[in-house]
Amino acid sequence: AGLAVGMYFVLLLDIVALSTRVSAYALVCYHALPEVILTLVALLYLIVVNSCAVSALEHENPDFLGIPVSFMSFTRIALGMFGSRFDFLIEDFVLLLVVLVFVCTSVIFAMNLLVAQLTTSYGKMYQEMVGLARLSRVELIANLLPNISLKRQRLLAEGLRFDERIEFGVGDIGLAGGIQVLEHPNASSVKSDRICRYGGTTSPEAPWPQDSLQVDTGPDAIFARLENKLETAAKQLARREGGKGKRGAGAGANSSMASGDSHLSD
Repeated sequence: AGLAVGMYFVLLLDIVALSTRVSAYALVCYHALPEVILTLVALLYLIVVNSCAVSALEHENPDFLGIPVSFMSFTRIALGMFGSRFDFLIEDFVLLLVVLVFVCTSVIFAMNLLVAQLTTSYGKMYQEMVGLARLSRVELIANLLPNISLKRQRLLAEGLRFDERIEFGVGDIGLAGGIQVLEHPNASSVKSDRICRYGGTTSPEAPWPQDSLQVDTGPDAIFARLENKLETAAKQLARREGGKGKRGAGAGANSSMASGDSHLSD
């Protein structure tokens, strides 16, 4: 019965797909599990080695008489459950030295090494796991979509209003087929408009204007491009560190068109 209940809660882990952040965290834990297992194997090896070594010594401490008893005692030491029994180790210097070596190698070295590994791996894997979590969420939605009636699917598509054109800004009508997301004006400052605008015909056969595609090589343009690169690098660094704060909010709100996670580029 206990195994069945445990398997039931394992199946409930699919609920984490509802949140991208929680799903990414679960995937990071899954990929970091091998490092934890390796650390536990190393800790088990140290316990067995020290248990055999202590059993070969001549002492009268009841907590380390025989390999099985020594194994349990070293396990309690590794888990911090040995209590105040360390006082009895003072009577035997050699036994005390073995226990101190075990504490330094297992509790201090192995555990801190595991923490360092997990800390380093978490920062590297989290960015990749966010994308993988989104793919898992899309896969779950695709599997559940056939179970939804066509009537509800049509109502959902009509409610999203993909046929309406979206505003890039106030009074600036853009393209259709996306979902509008509002943001604070200082959330993503843009020095120059990334949307190239040209007057005249919109026919696909019309030649693309060539004069606006020339790259300015003057010192002002070079300084502006360098400033944009520095701002982009600073934003990426702040995003990696988790963001210690948000910039002040402006008086209004700009709108940007988001279709998935794509953005309009130069």
